[in-house]
Amino acid sequence: MNLLKKLLLFAGILFKTTNLYSTAFSVTSLSDALIAGTLRTAITTANGSAGPHTITFNITGTVLLTSSLPSIVQNISITNAAALGTVIIDAGNTGLIPQHFQFNAAACAGSVVEKLVLNNGGMGAAIHLQSPAVSITVQNCRIGTNAAGTAAVRQISGIQISGAANGNHTISNNLIAGTVSEALLISNSINNTIINNYMGLDATGTNAIPMGRGIIMNNSANYNLIDKNVISASGNAGIELNRSSHNTITGNYIGTDKTGLLPRGNAWDAIGLVDGSNYNMIGGTTVAKRNVCCAGTSGIASGIAIKSGGGAGLTSSFNTVINNYCGVGADGTTAMGNANFGIYIGYDNGSQNIIGKPGLGNVVAFNLSGAIILENSGTQNNSIRGNSIYCNGPGSGAAAANIGISLRSSSNASVVAPTINAASNSGNIYGSGLASGDTVDIYYTDACRGCTYPNGKTYIATVFANGSGNWSYTGGITVGSTVTATVTKFNGATIAGNTSEFSPCSPIITLPVSLISFKALNSQQGVMLTWETADEKNNDYFLLEKSTDGIHFETIGKIDGNGTSISLSNYSYIDQSAGTGLIYYRLKQVDFDGVFEYSSVISVNIHSTQTVVLFPSPINSGNNLQLKINGLGEEEEVSIEIINALGQLVYTHTGKGSMYSLSTSEFSKGFYSIIIKSNNYLPTEKFIVY
Repeated sequence: MNLLKKLLLFAGILFKTTNLYSTAFSVTSLSDALIAGTLRTAITTANGSAGPHTITFNITGTVLLTSSLPSIVQNISITNAAALGTVIIDAGNTGLIPQHFQFNAAACAGSVVEKLVLNNGGMGAAIHLQSPAVSITVQNCRIGTNAAGTAAVRQISGIQISGAANGNHTISNNLIAGTVSEALLISNSINNTIINNYMGLDATGTNAIPMGRGIIMNNSANYNLIDKNVISASGNAGIELNRSSHNTITGNYIGTDKTGLLPRGNAWDAIGLVDGSNYNMIGGTTVAKRNVCCAGTSGIASGIAIKSGGGAGLTSSFNTVINNYCGVGADGTTAMGNANFGIYIGYDNGSQNIIGKPGLGNVVAFNLSGAIILENSGTQNNSIRGNSIYCNGPGSGAAAANIGISLRSSSNASVVAPTINAASNSGNIYGSGLASGDTVDIYYTDACRGCTYPNGKTYIATVFANGSGNWSYTGGITVGSTVTATVTKFNGATIAGNTSEFSPCSPIITLPVSLISFKALNSQQGVMLTWETADEKNNDYFLLEKSTDGIHFETIGKIDGNGTSISLSNYSYIDQSAGTGLIYYRLKQVDFDGVFEYSSVISVNIHSTQTVVLFPSPINSGNNLQLKINGLGEEEEVSIEIINALGQLVYTHTGKGSMYSLSTSEFSKGFYSIIIKSNNYLPTEKFIVY
């Protein structure tokens, strides 16, 4: 009888079965020898035939390995009949045993390792899932700790996943702590799911058990999901991606306990995207997908860092970072700032990344060196919008001046912050000096840092610069607060644009007049301008200002105010030289101290024949423009043409009647002329879409 037959016969006797392809094996001995009832014998036998096989510990205690266990090459699941913590596999803390378990064959698919304590490995990972092995689950294990999961027992590395195969492994509900190196390493493997694990904490999820590194993903570890893990007390990064792309990192608490409210910081970045890590999603659209990135302990520890510096041609780009907490706990208020920045982009370069969106902004607060920092000329086209940034710094030296958003060393093209020309209790905020299509995000400032170092804490709204580079917001603001703004440059493409730093603060001041109405009506004498106030305090006078283009205004009259009054006051003025066409008016109210406020702009159309009425104008894009042709019979034909500022025909209509409602939904912002032809040729009229 040859040796192979003897071994197979021996294994059958050991497990009291005459079926070579038995699926169930019982471990009843804690010995590491190749004898009846041991783990080693069960693996050896199960490897000899196609699975699935199940190896169950029906004994409690510690298996002390004397040499490497056989590599697993079949579908073999290893479990414990008793509670977690009752079976320990101890690798003896020697350099002779590279791992506790290694799965390295395609036939391993479907294998499970669960309810085991693996520790004291002195050479490599406790579990190594190596290509071509796929679809293996490791769950409910304790790696690198004692049986109770309360203290470290030396272990070089936790779990390693490697190889170019579509891994499709699941690592869930494990405790991995006390490792000398990483808790989990994914190298050149895709489509793995890492979910609901504690790393660097004890079994209660409360106390730190320090580890060397958290989750490391390198060399094209792509399309993986890292979800709902608690990763803390690392001597390096919490999660680091190196040349790895298209990963989704959501719902993790990094640098905290399991509640997300107690600091258990990592020494380096909570999440780092390094050296050509692209198209990764950090956070998401729901609370459940929000990462908490807090309490980094060293001077290089940021909440989220996107950087490249490992070689020519490498850049970390096209990453999306939304709806995360960087520097606050899971409740959104508890201060647990990182020792460096909240979010950092640079090192050598990091471009076309999205950091927040209106409605999906990140909270970036209490970080010692600053909030969102970009540096180096290779760092361009990063969009930073809709975030809540407050109480960062104080920073030090020149860096302290930009602790909100800081563009250093020509990053983001050193885009200049927008200028707020006026902000008032009327709800109107005006600015100028931009390019057409630029995006302005408006925020209430951070009371913690005030106007010395403006931070935008509460996002208010987004507006766009018109063709003249002017912008305004009239949606209502809070009296007594201050506002700031950023601009994101329009680049004519779908890629992210460069966002600026915050603008200097502009106070929302309380002026002495409550304006109820301001109207313009054409009359035989001229344009009758009327306005009404509810109350006045120290109101010196009004200036009437007029414009033919809605941009450049001139003063046409002055009306004295009523000083201080608590009753209704009515005012009027007739512009006897209004001319014809579309005329714009506004009020400038000035108090005795010289403080002033502009009203909203109103307009009136003045026709030489008094036969055409357009309203409203200016008109908000998307609303309907109402056209009335006085004196036109209902059966009389009329032709309507609309021309844009470039002389292009954008609308034409032929019909009958005197009343028309014209949609502006297809019109871009700007000036338009409307030409109306009937039996008599009517003058060209103008209107503005904004």
